Amino acid sequence: MKSGDGQHFEQSYSVQAGVDSEGSMLVLGQYAASHANDKLELGPAVKCVGTDIRKRVNNRQYGSRQKK
Repeated sequence: MKSGDGQHFEQSYSVQAGVDSEGSMLVLGQYAASHANDKLELGPAVKCVGTDIRKRVNNRQYGSRQKK
């Protein structure tokens, strides 16, 4: 990323998290990106949350164990 004064570049990472924003605020997934801003990070943030976890969140089944 470009530094604040624009004189040099710094190796930086932006840590992103997928969070249940409608209830527990539980962190459901995370990843690191090397982009300067997070304008395009919504898609990858959704993808970092596993499909099984997304189904449980949609059904509000935190911590419950379903028999397969």
